[in-house]
Amino acid sequence: MEPAQLSQAFAGARAMDYRGLSITMPHKVAALALVDEVDETARAIGCINTVVNQNGRLRGANVDGLGALGALRHAGADPTGRRVLMLGSGGAARALAITIGLFAKPAELTILGAIEDELARLARDVAERTGCKVAAEMLTDASLADGLAKAQILLHCTPVGMKPDSERSLVPRDRLHSDLVVFDAVYNHAGLCSSATQPQRVAG
Repeated sequence: MEPAQLSQAFAGARAMDYRGLSITMPHKVAALALVDEVDETARAIGCINTVVNQNGRLRGANVDGLGALGALRHAGADPTGRRVLMLGSGGAARALAITIGLFAKPAELTILGAIEDELARLARDVAERTGCKVAAEMLTDASLADGLAKAQILLHCTPVGMKPDSERSLVPRDRLHSDLVVFDAVYNHAGLCSSATQPQRVAG
């Protein structure tokens, strides 16, 4: 769907009384202006990926971060009070970082990214909107090694691992350690039924 068609799609959903919509890239930000209500988490994140029709009113939400947080807690890896390292500063990272900052309050959240202005904006938004302690650095071999050595939870939120980089990883296996839980937000055909998007504790 072209961005210009988005408002027509929402009008059609209203007219046909759809129960809900799933919003994907690149429409997550633009869709904010087309709903009647936005929940607290989505407003803090700045985009929506889910729309629910409640008696004719469209309510926007962002469930990416809540899904990730729920998976971590289900696996016994609640970020609350823990040292969390996040790789990436795009949409997935924003959803997870702000949700975790709002509802889990890690001891510290370190974000490593490759796009300087995007990284700085995310770190500022997380700190201002959640009160979470945030550090941001450019992703380099040195910052990655230092961050991994200190981290208890690693959140991978970059596109690396998806096509066309499906065989690549940002994290050398020898830098993982037995006290680290890894959550990979990457999904692809091979990963849908594997460990992708499932928290995994590194074997010692």
